[in-house]
Amino acid sequence: PMLVSADAHKVYWGETHGHSGFAEGIGTPDRFMQWAKDDARLDFVTHSEHDIWLDDFEWNKLIANVREYSEQGRFIAYPGYEYTAPNSQGGHHNVLFRDAKSRERVPIQLFPTLSKLYAGLRAKYSTDDVLIIPHAHQSGDYRQNDPEMETLVEIMSQHGTFEWFGRMYLKYGHQVGFVAASDNHLSQPGYTSTWAGFMSQRGGLAAVRAATNTRDGIFDAMKELR
Repeated sequence: PMLVSADAHKVYWGETHGHSGFAEGIGTPDRFMQWAKDDARLDFVTHSEHDIWLDDFEWNKLIANVREYSEQGRFIAYPGYEYTAPNSQGGHHNVLFRDAKSRERVPIQLFPTLSKLYAGLRAKYSTDDVLIIPHAHQSGDYRQNDPEMETLVEIMSQHGTFEWFGRMYLKYGHQVGFVAASDNHLSQPGYTSTWAGFMSQRGGLAAVRAATNTRDGIFDAMKELR
């Protein structure tokens, strides 16, 4: 069956989990954004470096890139980072912000468990402006969930396809949607080839249904499980 309607929402494609040389990868933050916008031709992207390696200078550079490369109607960059806790303390989670207005990290160094990450983000920001996405590689703790911020779960990347991980969130009664990502470390968001003996498959993409390719339109679509 196919729905044909002038009111139907369009599907927009993006990347919520990618790295450059600011973490353990290679390439510059500017190359990351140029690749996302002009080579991969994504509709939206988040440059989500590990907080254990980010300093304030680097974070400010990522924020500046969000402002510089975003173009309403064509390409939206969201500020964010990867909360990098060991599995015993909650696992890895990508934290995305709606916009670049006075956004600061709530990092593992000061908030060492997943429950403290939830509390720290709630203390600083409106839950409407924060999106948390756990993933199965260095897996997030599916027993815990913030229902207003953690509405998506990454179940596929270059590390593999993890349907079981998504099913565990549902088993524990969490109302979540599912996305794919690349977890690319070569400043090539939206694209990942296999690495012999290291990565198991090509990376994926996130797809959202939204009325417009705008900052609020796409972010709200992700928050509302569309």
